[in-house]
Amino acid sequence: MTSVKWRYQTTVLVIAVVANFTQQGTRLLLSPLVPDIIAAFGSSKSAVGLALTGMWAAYAIFQYPSGFLGDTYGERGVIVVSLALTGAGSLLLAVAPTFWLFGVFAVLLGAGTGLYFTAASSLLTRLFDNTGQALSIHTAGISLSGLVAPVAAGFVGLRYGWRWAVVLGAVVAFPIALVALTRIRPNTGDGQPRAFRDHVDLPAMVALVLQSRVAFMTVLAAAAVFVMQSFMSFFPTFLIEYHGLTTSVASVAFGGIFVLSSVSQPVMGRLSDRVSRTAVISLSLGLTALGFGLVLARGSLAVLVASLVVIGLGISWAGVFHAWFMDILRDAERGASFGFIRTVYMFLGASGSVVTGTLADASGWQAAYGVVILLLIASVAALIGWRGLGPARTASD
Repeated sequence: MTSVKWRYQTTVLVIAVVANFTQQGTRLLLSPLVPDIIAAFGSSKSAVGLALTGMWAAYAIFQYPSGFLGDTYGERGVIVVSLALTGAGSLLLAVAPTFWLFGVFAVLLGAGTGLYFTAASSLLTRLFDNTGQALSIHTAGISLSGLVAPVAAGFVGLRYGWRWAVVLGAVVAFPIALVALTRIRPNTGDGQPRAFRDHVDLPAMVALVLQSRVAFMTVLAAAAVFVMQSFMSFFPTFLIEYHGLTTSVASVAFGGIFVLSSVSQPVMGRLSDRVSRTAVISLSLGLTALGFGLVLARGSLAVLVASLVVIGLGISWAGVFHAWFMDILRDAERGASFGFIRTVYMFLGASGSVVTGTLADASGWQAAYGVVILLLIASVAALIGWRGLGPARTASD
């Protein structure tokens, strides 16, 4: 019986890893294709940035109801619907006849992918006693997608066009949706339909977010998400236009940054356990600012490579932010309340795509990523100043 249980747990975990790879990778496919999308529709970086901001904003919003729907109707159903919507969004993006519809379908894709994570994490938490290990393996799908998706998009886009590259998302999403439907045991939730307002105490959650310490870190987390959206939406395009790299080389460089980030994240997480959450967040944000400063300097190839390495090591703050919030939340608040906080800062940070695209169009890449550098420096300064207001803090800060 134990062996059967282990085999089922492993099956679900593998499905979840591939599904997580899919929901993140489908969105990352678009990054190296931005120049081709602009050319195909005769649009601009600001317009594409607005579409991508809509996609990431929908992703942020739909993470929160994912848990609510999973509790009511069962996690398997939410996971399958999310993957199906992901595949449908990819197909619709690939055949979009106008840029306006491209933007609408991008939002649909964001909503579909946003439904996945909370429900899947809840399912794995129920199945595994060693939840931390299971959820860490689950998030590995995101890091893997950062390497594979941009490279695949660059390869297919170069040979067959950007529309076929976008279709790659559907090629993976639909089969894994079918596997999830047939291999994950049905669970129907509590079967009690309820109004959203009856399920969640929104006034209490808003009050939580407005507490001074939580509000401070939520704003900083939003700034960090802004930087990530700016990076994920336009960095390959920046490398192509600013440094003259080919689409394929820019895609490989973009993927390489994610590989470095995946290595750096557990190191930063462990360091934050031993030293201080906010000190490690400051270090990550500072390294990223340094990396962007170097990448704006048109120097030698060695400087460019060094800048990519520093950025890869720097963008490793996500898990530490999560740990900081978990440190200050009570056990009863670590589900819905953390989901609400995450939705707030991810939604606010989603503007990174449209702001970067607009600035790149109006004033060039130095202005666009110069704003990113200033935001990172201001965040580090705010953290240092905040820590200076009181006594030294322990790892939980």
